[in-house]
Amino acid sequence: MNPYEECPWDNTPDWGEMGAKCPKCGNDILEESGTNQRAGTVGLHCEDCGHEWQHTMHPESDPFDSIVALVKNIAENAWKFYRALYKGTACGPMVGFRIDGEWVYGQDLPDKTPIEKLDLSGVRVSSIVEGSDVEIDGKIFDAPFKPDEFWKAVKAVNDEASFYWVRDNSVWYHVWDSAGEYDAWCHIEGFDDAVKWDDAGKMPPALRNDLSAAIMKHADEIPMEKPFPYTIPGMGSDCFFIQEFENDTTYL
Repeated sequence: MNPYEECPWDNTPDWGEMGAKCPKCGNDILEESGTNQRAGTVGLHCEDCGHEWQHTMHPESDPFDSIVALVKNIAENAWKFYRALYKGTACGPMVGFRIDGEWVYGQDLPDKTPIEKLDLSGVRVSSIVEGSDVEIDGKIFDAPFKPDEFWKAVKAVNDEASFYWVRDNSVWYHVWDSAGEYDAWCHIEGFDDAVKWDDAGKMPPALRNDLSAAIMKHADEIPMEKPFPYTIPGMGSDCFFIQEFENDTTYL
């Protein structure tokens, strides 16, 4: 919390009431003697014994230092940090910072002001899944944290977003044969021109390749209502069946 918000009428908080005490005599009647709000410290003067010292404005529950350390490891400002995560993470996560008490996201983040010059009280990572109605809330960091905690949250958001992207932007196929030897699932993801096998069971790679080619060739003919029969040349009378499932959750 920014202590200056406590006394907006004169911009001079009562540091004694906010828990500050002289480290020498314990007195709580204090005067300011040189404040560096952006650096997170305030110079205080004890009216009783005359001792002067630098008091930390950011309490233990304030994430200011954690956010600054996190960002400066990658970029010098909030906007560049967001762009680095957006470009470097598959799901293109949204990054927001609480600046002066208000959440600011993505392209609206300041791109000139150094991160340590902002009044920061939180950072958030989230995602909106393209081609889906799913919004991933992610996590808000509004207390001191370690960088690893933030990066674990980024990975969790990316993993969840990737799951829904594949689910909602793919055409799924269930493939099995008349002899009951094979039972597999595959999908064409988004606009990719390739079949990806999610559960091929004991199906040999060469057979998967033949069936992948068949699915790509007959994609417009394979119905959702009933299985599409397909016989691979050279495999005798053993027939395969292919059925389409849109946005399928049976396998997932």
